[in-house]
Amino acid sequence: MKLLLDTHTAVWLLEGDRNLGRKARARCDAALAGGDVAICSVSIYELGVLVVRKRLESLRPLADWRHAIRSIGISECVLDGELAARAAHLEAFHFDPADRIIVATAQAHGRALVTADRQILGWNGRLELVDAHR
Repeated sequence: MKLLLDTHTAVWLLEGDRNLGRKARARCDAALAGGDVAICSVSIYELGVLVVRKRLESLRPLADWRHAIRSIGISECVLDGELAARAAHLEAFHFDPADRIIVATAQAHGRALVTADRQILGWNGRLELVDAHR
């Protein structure tokens, strides 16, 4: 199964954080083995903001985070105009731009989204969701 990691889920996976549940971790590990895990480019931006604000336990520079993501086989899905338009037109979805882009990216690339974000998990739109806490 192809997966897209929400920003916090990528951090949890990289850091071995127990917030990433056993089932979600198993799905991530299986998808990683098949080269089927990606992160949205907007998540790189979000990681950068967290680094600047010193909100991550690991205070490594953004370039190190990006290298760590890529070194374990996570690919990047790049934001383009078509994807931005898709994000703008999500129906009945909250207005956080990063969340909208992440969800639209998962849809456009046919990937299940691994997230613990309750607003996303509660959304009734067309998208397979994996609860990262489980």
